[in-house]
Amino acid sequence: SHQHVLNMLLIDHHSRFATGVKILDQELFSIGQMFHRRKPFMRDLVRDKFQQSILFHWSWTAGKVEKLKYSKETGMWYLKDSCDEKAINKNAG
Repeated sequence: SHQHVLNMLLIDHHSRFATGVKILDQELFSIGQMFHRRKPFMRDLVRDKFQQSILFHWSWTAGKVEKLKYSKETGMWYLKDSCDEKAINKNAG
């Protein structure tokens, strides 16, 4: 993931040059790495045991329909029901 590389660069620049960078907590602003490598975290997220998550960055998914699918499956979809695959396909283009 490009996000992971960016995170590593930010950490490096922060430690080398005292750059004023703040890195978001990955349990609050999760990335695909959490989905694939931290199954207990994801299980708790889906079961609503971990209610602090604010955002899940689905950058690793193939397209908008897949992002929608994963967002809904994990309970991280906060838009109206009318914002669905049909609306995505209608507005594509």
